Amino acid sequence: MQCSDGDGWADILDAFANNILEWIDSDDDGVGDNSDAFPFDGTETHDDDLDGVGNNSDAFPFDGTETHDDDLDGVGDNSDAFPKDQNESLDTDGDGYGNNADDCILIAGNSSLDTVGCLDNDGDGWSDYNDAFVNDSAEWNDADGDGVGDNSDAFPNDSTETKDSDGDGVGDNEQLESEQKTQTNTIISITTILIITVSIVGVLYFKKKNTTSNESGKPNIELPVISQHEAPGSMKLEPIPLEVTSPTRESEWTDESGYTWRKMSDGSTYWWDGKDWVLYDQ
Repeated sequence: MQCSDGDGWADILDAFANNILEWIDSDDDGVGDNSDAFPFDGTETHDDDLDGVGNNSDAFPFDGTETHDDDLDGVGDNSDAFPKDQNESLDTDGDGYGNNADDCILIAGNSSLDTVGCLDNDGDGWSDYNDAFVNDSAEWNDADGDGVGDNSDAFPNDSTETKDSDGDGVGDNEQLESEQKTQTNTIISITTILIITVSIVGVLYFKKKNTTSNESGKPNIELPVISQHEAPGSMKLEPIPLEVTSPTRESEWTDESGYTWRKMSDGSTYWWDGKDWVLYDQ
């Protein structure tokens, strides 16, 4: 074989070298080193997207931007916001909650209890929309609407009570009202007793004053007048001397004032002073 110049010999040598490389298969994968994108890797021969990962290992052999899909959701790891979560791949608002679970896809939020991924100003897990106390992380609900959160309200279902200071199960408002009522009733009872007592004392005083005598203290009562009858004609009867004896009771009576009287045989009159019979001195 003749060559016209040196360039011809170079072409012949290149062709010969290529033929030699085609005959050589370093990784024994059946593809010559000259055609094998991975001549020393028996598991790979081609890299169609030229991303450096062989087609056999490349989950996206025709996409130079992707090579793996760890969660097998069909979205490459480089494009997947959640490469380890098969249920999520996008997070439009960037709040860390995937669009599939996020209740507020376009608004970044941190709520997690009533809704997911919505605004939660106090960070208690309840979204501002359902939080009765958006600036208090310790409260979020007010069942009775009394302005005190259920967590702090001793009576969360009673709008008239919020505290039970002594822990007896009775609200402070009800207990105060009961104590005031008891105090009022006590004052009324004492006042009533005093009025009754004063009235009784007054009645007894005036009754005693009206039934007692004047300065001497004896009953001011006129005794019944007993008339003496003379014998008919001018004849006078001389009294027959009698043996002197102790006077005897002729009569006894009780007047309208409650005093008891005795008329004695000697004409004297006695009244009972509560201890003894006292001679009535007219």
